Amino acid sequence: MKVGQNELERIESGFTFVRYVGKVEGEHALAIMDEVEANAGEKAFMLIEADMTGLVGAAPEARRITADRLRRFSQVAVAIVSSSFAQRMIAKLVLTAVGMLGSESDLETGYFSNSEDARVFFLKYAERKQAESSSD
Repeated sequence: MKVGQNELERIESGFTFVRYVGKVEGEHALAIMDEVEANAGEKAFMLIEADMTGLVGAAPEARRITADRLRRFSQVAVAIVSSSFAQRMIAKLVLTAVGMLGSESDLETGYFSNSEDARVFFLKYAERKQAESSSD
């Protein structure tokens, strides 16, 4: 699915891949997060792979919307795939804002240079969360 220049793919229920391209505006962030939330379903945790290698910027409104919507998930892992310091700083701004907004979310993040390493991060996260839920 395309949102502006950005691309979304539902890998499976609870796992969404987002490729950011160009500058993300508020309306793009809103549509992207609507899709992410719709894909969450009844999953105990949410996985989001954010490929930011094509990102050139994000409007303040886009960052605010993304942070606000991420904090609604009780358990979420976000893997940031980026190729530049500036892209990582945009991601860090958003993810720091999640905590500053009074999130109850158990947010785990990782920064990677490629999708393969991000997927390993998700596998380990999912295994740990499943083990935690079976020990309760």
